[in-house]
Amino acid sequence: MVDFLTSHDFELDRSPSPLPPDLREISSLASWTVSTYKPGCGVAALRHPSPTQYWQSDGPQPHTLTLHFFKRVAIVKLRVYLDFELDESYTPTKMVFLAGMGGNDLVEFQTWEGEAPCGWV
Repeated sequence: MVDFLTSHDFELDRSPSPLPPDLREISSLASWTVSTYKPGCGVAALRHPSPTQYWQSDGPQPHTLTLHFFKRVAIVKLRVYLDFELDESYTPTKMVFLAGMGGNDLVEFQTWEGEAPCGWV
């Protein structure tokens, strides 16, 4: 699961609550694509509210998730639910985040690394 929210830190939250009450989730405003996926484990599984469904990539790395917002938005917090215990072979241990006005001007703005993550990062 991926949420686009409104605060500045990247933090681990093991809370079962999917969305803090003071934040607004805006991921539905975007078009989602993934680089590759196994049948039944694509964008619909990634966006499903249950943590038991998730994106399973299928193909060479790097695996990418692309979101295209149809109008300019200010994203000030992004959180990703990861569960190494559920499926270690598909749980990322490193993520690179890029943003821009189009595919040709993407700029890296954050990286994340973790070992055996479990919860909201």
